[in-house]
Amino acid sequence: MIKLDSPSIKIVILGGLGEFGCNMMAIESGEDIVVIDAGLGFPPENTSGVEIIVPNISYLKENQKRLRAILITHGHEDHIGALPYLFSQVQVPIYAPPFAYHLIKQKIKGKYEKWLNKIIIGDYYQLGDIKVEFFPVNHSTPDSTGIILYTKAGILLHTGDFKRGKPLIGTNSINWKMLYERLPSRVRVLCSDSTYSIVSGNSEPDQIVEPHLADIVKKTRTKIFLSTFSSSIGRIKQALKVAKDHGRQASILGDSMSKKINIARKLGYLPGFENTVISVDKLKSLPSHKFMLIVTGSQGEKNSALMRLTRGKFKGIEISSGDCLVLSSSIVPGNELKVAEMIQKLSVKGVKVIDQTKAKIHVRGHALKDDLKELIKIFQPEYFIPIHGQYEHLLEHLLIAKEAGISRKNICILERGNVLQISSKGSELMSPVPSGLVFLKGTARHIIDSSVIDDINDVGGNGVLTISLLINLSNENRELKCFVDQVEFTASQDVLKNIKDYTQETLETAVADGIKLDRLDSLMIQRVDQYLTMKNILRPMIRINIINPNKTK
Repeated sequence: MIKLDSPSIKIVILGGLGEFGCNMMAIESGEDIVVIDAGLGFPPENTSGVEIIVPNISYLKENQKRLRAILITHGHEDHIGALPYLFSQVQVPIYAPPFAYHLIKQKIKGKYEKWLNKIIIGDYYQLGDIKVEFFPVNHSTPDSTGIILYTKAGILLHTGDFKRGKPLIGTNSINWKMLYERLPSRVRVLCSDSTYSIVSGNSEPDQIVEPHLADIVKKTRTKIFLSTFSSSIGRIKQALKVAKDHGRQASILGDSMSKKINIARKLGYLPGFENTVISVDKLKSLPSHKFMLIVTGSQGEKNSALMRLTRGKFKGIEISSGDCLVLSSSIVPGNELKVAEMIQKLSVKGVKVIDQTKAKIHVRGHALKDDLKELIKIFQPEYFIPIHGQYEHLLEHLLIAKEAGISRKNICILERGNVLQISSKGSELMSPVPSGLVFLKGTARHIIDSSVIDDINDVGGNGVLTISLLINLSNENRELKCFVDQVEFTASQDVLKNIKDYTQETLETAVADGIKLDRLDSLMIQRVDQYLTMKNILRPMIRINIINPNKTK
């Protein structure tokens, strides 16, 4: 039992750090636990039989009596996609902003709906001894929020996924300085989005996209196809407005997008387009210059509307020579090859493909380096935890925090399974909780035994293996750590652990032997090559990323 005169916060990482997707963390304060987000991830393309990946929730099952709520920041799948699996194991109240609430309601309809609560952004919720506040942020889906936890041990602020500027839909985003000024005390722990920590500059406003879309539509006299993420309701609203302004009518093709647009309409987020959006049957009878089709499939997904159109006629619609395809989205890491192949096939057909490299028809949905630094400077938290990203992104965010004035010893790089306790005595890593990933398949989401995954993955494959080396040789905070990331390199967890152990040993030996840092790249690649050859695993592309917190930029 934690003594009342020495309160502490425990941060339990269940997913989303050291990886993209599977975002889930738990916060313990006294006898109360709240969970922030419950997301899924997707396996590499060539992982046979696996459809989705979710975090291991053994810790939640073991502590169900202490669970007070699951708090949802927004409605992207990497933040809500694990809820059906979680609810098959653990039932606990869910608190979600309006758009995410309706998405979740579709996922857990039936006996679990009673656990679902729609929050009012800006309101407070008392969950045991933890008081919770949801505040609005700008992101690429409506009603995105950050979360503040007021605990006896201090304030924890979780940014959620965010960028600067005003959202295209819904509540205005928070003014960080005004939020800082109204908080009753200094932020004890700041957990901040690291997705684009490796990209310099400031994020661009979403509003700049519309005139570029309008210019494309104005100059095009053939059919226009536009593909974006199905949850990007703001971008869809921009496309519909441009279509309406230029005398085109539009249809939606793709079940996931249609469902989300129906929710947005229900919430009043798409007013004024009643005469613009028509059925596909009506649209296909229109002349080409009156035609816009908004479709799923910007990531080259096999059964998406756009991929079916790429293969031939779909729903009576055909994408033909001279038509225009606007890809208004970024490419999710791991999908580059699929998207490139799709563009190639369409280009061979004579389709004009416009993506973000050719026109400003997409902007990033996450904060960039300068945004992140500004946020840290405003709050000057006692402790800083980079979240939401692979190790490369977390380690870069570490450097940003250091430049913003946070002491290195108060910046915590965590990974799945870590438990960090923060108290008046400082921060301390506690015994880890069960972690790892759960592999699911089929509509019933059956669990695939991990040994099967190992059999599938042990043969290895091509892809990218990134080894990040954190090297801090200062006397005060000496650190030598290795982190391993994979993209499309489908080695088993055991193989990755062995690579991590092997590179850690190599790093420590190299530093002890006085090997210069500029020689570490080739040494690490050589040693990893030796290990892969010994295990008969096909060699991926190997990237070495050296992070030196003491190096002046």
